[in-house]
Amino acid sequence: MTYTGCGYDFKLNDNNGRDYAVEVKGLSAEKGNILLTDKEYRIAEKMRDNYFIYIVKNFCEDPYSVLWKNPLESKVDFMKCERQITEVTWTAVA
Repeated sequence: MTYTGCGYDFKLNDNNGRDYAVEVKGLSAEKGNILLTDKEYRIAEKMRDNYFIYIVKNFCEDPYSVLWKNPLESKVDFMKCERQITEVTWTAVA
């Protein structure tokens, strides 16, 4: 598991030195939207066949999983969505 915000959740490698990246997503129902961050999308573009999305679906009732290899070239159509996020912080005089 990664903690560095590198564009995937797990990095695996095989005996031939190839690296694979796995991004994990979850859906409470059988269908729904998944989001990729800009970094996840860029890493998926770069790694292509070595990038996977592992999706756990319907985890509230009867969970099952699907695995997408090279998700940007799959039958799923990702659309870019831009949004502005407002951050609220608290400050104090010390």
